[in-house]
Amino acid sequence: MPLSLAPTGEEKVIKRIGGSPQVKRHLENLGFVAGGSVTVVNELSGNVIVNVKEARVAISKEMALKIDGIIFLSQKAIGLLAKRFKELLHEESISKVNQL
Repeated sequence: MPLSLAPTGEEKVIKRIGGSPQVKRHLENLGFVAGGSVTVVNELSGNVIVNVKEARVAISKEMALKIDGIIFLSQKAIGLLAKRFKELLHEESISKVNQL
């Protein structure tokens, strides 16, 4: 999901950043890093203002379209994934015990 389509006011976790090495480096310098949080404060015609690493950053529509590789997971989704991962680990450990 491109940054310009992220919902306003909802904190998201950056899973991955796409683009050329130069674009990735530029975004990292602005504070966009995998695992970091970002919240869209305002959006107008694809241009966005975001909170990232305790700072507000304005990203143009052109830049937002170039960073189409940014994928967001809500905190709720991360919690659900963590819960399922723990369940799978538990199931695997029970399976190994039963094999003994």
